[in-house]
Amino acid sequence: METGSLITGKYRWYRRIAIALASLVVMVAVVMGSALWYLNQYGGLQRWMEDRLSVIDENVAVQVGEASLSLQFGKYPIQVNAQDIEIFAPEQSVILPEANFGFTFSDLIFGAGLPRSVTLNRLAFEVEYDADGWHTGDSLAMLLRVIGQGHDDDLTHNLLKDTANDAAPNPEQTPIINFPIDRLTINAGKMTMLYPSSEADEDNLSLDIDGIMIDLTKTDEQIDIGVSVASPDFGGITLDGELDPASLDLDIKAAMDDFDSGRFYPYLGMNLPELRDLGKISGEARVKITNRELTTVAADIQARDGTIIMPSLGLVTYQAAASRFTYDKAVDRLLLEQLSINAS
Repeated sequence: METGSLITGKYRWYRRIAIALASLVVMVAVVMGSALWYLNQYGGLQRWMEDRLSVIDENVAVQVGEASLSLQFGKYPIQVNAQDIEIFAPEQSVILPEANFGFTFSDLIFGAGLPRSVTLNRLAFEVEYDADGWHTGDSLAMLLRVIGQGHDDDLTHNLLKDTANDAAPNPEQTPIINFPIDRLTINAGKMTMLYPSSEADEDNLSLDIDGIMIDLTKTDEQIDIGVSVASPDFGGITLDGELDPASLDLDIKAAMDDFDSGRFYPYLGMNLPELRDLGKISGEARVKITNRELTTVAADIQARDGTIIMPSLGLVTYQAAASRFTYDKAVDRLLLEQLSINAS
């Protein structure tokens, strides 16, 4: 009897704990559900988003057209969807047709309320080339600051930290990219590439690319890059690579399908007239950038309706060609391993 009483007592004790835990879960669910209902029904979420995104700077104003919040299973269970976001600064502005922000519970309860993942739909942005190489346009740079709540100020700090003892800042120091979130995705975006037509001319060459898809994911020591474009104007290309945020070294692979190389050549930052217009390209290529300079290009491709400059033959126009080659920046030489041409 005493043994049965002990078992019954333990059962009752476990049952009370289970009931208490279940009650706590129900209470938390009711509180969170009520908060979600209030935010969605009375515009509180819009005001919270506007306050959260504008906290970076008193001169930044944010307007959110519509916003809704939902819960889902996954790495970022709290999802905030916002539409018609306008971000204003004194000299620039950004318009986001649609954005989705992913949070964890700890981000909102214990953290600064910053998103871990951001998905931007139909975003229009620019990338520019100057003496320091490729960089994002002012509007996208401002957007990344807003998303990361000013974390890129660390870059300025790193560049100027040697001035504490009256030492001049070191201009040769390699900048560090501080990617402020775990993942950034751009769906159905429009990218405009700007490149100076000459050193003496301030006018830029510009190239608009519609339907671009970008996926950037931060890991411990690198940023994984995924880019894809499928356009009736340029053909298809998929890029997969790795970027070292400390050195800016880039190793990227490309898979092409009727990719119009001549349209993109002016923006590649290299002087290879032999490859100025290879026509419509299909195949694979690899590009490495070290110390912000193009150091290696390797490709195994097939091309049609293009041109190539060959020793002793000059400019050759072809209907179809297949080639495997490597470009080495160290010797500034193109090594042609295989070439077959059906000339026009």
